[in-house]
Amino acid sequence: MSPILLPNRQIISVSGVDAKSFLQGLISNDIEQVSGDKSIYAAFLSAQGKFLHDLFISSRDGEYLIDCESARAADLVKRLTMYKLRAQVDIKNRADDFAIMAVMDGKSDLPQHNGETVSYENGILYRDPRLADIGWRMILPKNKLPTSSDFYEYDYVRAKLGLPDGSRDMEIDRAIILENGFQELNAIDWQKGCYVGQELTARTKYRGLVRKRLLPCEVTTGVNVPEFGTKIELRLPDGMKIDAGETRSAIQGKDGDPSLVLALLRLEHVMQPHEFYTGNIVLRPYIPHWMRLPEQESEEM
Repeated sequence: MSPILLPNRQIISVSGVDAKSFLQGLISNDIEQVSGDKSIYAAFLSAQGKFLHDLFISSRDGEYLIDCESARAADLVKRLTMYKLRAQVDIKNRADDFAIMAVMDGKSDLPQHNGETVSYENGILYRDPRLADIGWRMILPKNKLPTSSDFYEYDYVRAKLGLPDGSRDMEIDRAIILENGFQELNAIDWQKGCYVGQELTARTKYRGLVRKRLLPCEVTTGVNVPEFGTKIELRLPDGMKIDAGETRSAIQGKDGDPSLVLALLRLEHVMQPHEFYTGNIVLRPYIPHWMRLPEQESEEM
């Protein structure tokens, strides 16, 4: 087992007698599922239903441990505190106490079901609740961390699978979580009660308003990778150029691996086998096995 430190993630904690009901009214998933045996993935949205934070939530010693973006942890604490009002909850930044690591090569004795959680080395270990292919996550005391492998080993697999990574792939207060795979990645409970941003999320689903999707793309031509937000074009044989979307996170390939780019692309263009262009860089998108596009969903109903 070769753990990989995730330096772009950190822990905040929420505890207190009202912690469960407090979080239930704020996140897209069902906090009732979280226990010492189960962790979940969820989104925290704006009142308008747009992406603010993606969260992994676990429970340990009477508190909820929330895995969030390290660069934006202070923003998350601030926003949670705004909703606190009279709720008896304690919200703390735990960056000095815990670190988050990923494991890609787990053994058969590790949890096998998505979100399944066990105690491990004075911390916790759980199967990634999004997708089994991305392995396991660990929350460990910072003073007892094992040697870490290269972050690239995790990040490349993440990008290859087309998994969004917080604001690296989703524009803050603009992104729609259904365009970024949150339904298929087990981050939304459609049966739970109201939460902040629920109305837009439900309307987008039931009215079939998803027009774009975040997709992994291989760089087939070009040396460098594009920056976040670079425009992507579809170039037709007659010379016409069509705006097809924008780039998100990009991974420069190593040791013969092709470079990868996650891109938010218009669905009307990705249903056909096109190549896409951003400057002199050629991108070839593909649909990962876990993703369900509108046509596939219609066929399954």
